[in-house]
Amino acid sequence: MTKDAQHALRRTMEKYSRITRFCIICNYVSRIIEPLASRCAKFRFKALNDESARSRIEHICDKEGVNIEPEAVTSLLKVSDGDLRKGLRFVLHYYVTTLADYVTVASHHASPECVQVLWQGKAEGERGHGDCGGGAG
Repeated sequence: MTKDAQHALRRTMEKYSRITRFCIICNYVSRIIEPLASRCAKFRFKALNDESARSRIEHICDKEGVNIEPEAVTSLLKVSDGDLRKGLRFVLHYYVTTLADYVTVASHHASPECVQVLWQGKAEGERGHGDCGGGAG
């Protein structure tokens, strides 16, 4: 959220403080402006361990009817580093392409095969993503 947007939110919070409560979730408290931060109670949560994250991801996938392979969950745990929201964003795009391809693309680590396909397509004047995970790249 930009500094200007945070100042606007602060004004909104001041205006409606009697009738509303706000919950702000962020990854970096240091990026929140002081006038806004001073109006908030701060709760810090540590990253989940792999066992807890795996259990939660598998539970959510089960409830949502997403059939996820154990290897895909292992990849999710590696790139999400205990951040369950980040891991679930990867699962969200599960239906776009195969999860293994999406994890590679979304984590900004292109596979050598993907780079080769992109360069070949560029050399041939093609548009699109070839076999690099559909429209996710």
